Amino acid sequence: MWSGRTKKPYTAYMKLIYNAPTQDASKAALKELVDKWEGKYSCAIKSWRDNWDELAVFFEFPIEIRKIIYTTNLIENLIGKIRKYA
Repeated sequence: MWSGRTKKPYTAYMKLIYNAPTQDASKAALKELVDKWEGKYSCAIKSWRDNWDELAVFFEFPIEIRKIIYTTNLIENLIGKIRKYA
């Protein structure tokens, strides 16, 4: 379960992954995330690992395009939540 004390630091580690300049740098950031958080958020870590091949396609795009992609996904996520509770 997410707690207020750990959600922000965990998401900071996630940002290191998708803001990494290269796929190799993102793999290193993923390793840091795993080392730090696997004990607490093993299901989330498993999802990252299980879906890595699909997620890694993201790094074929320039960083400017990647920012648009993940920003759009965040907006779609927010809209979905608003619809759910509206």
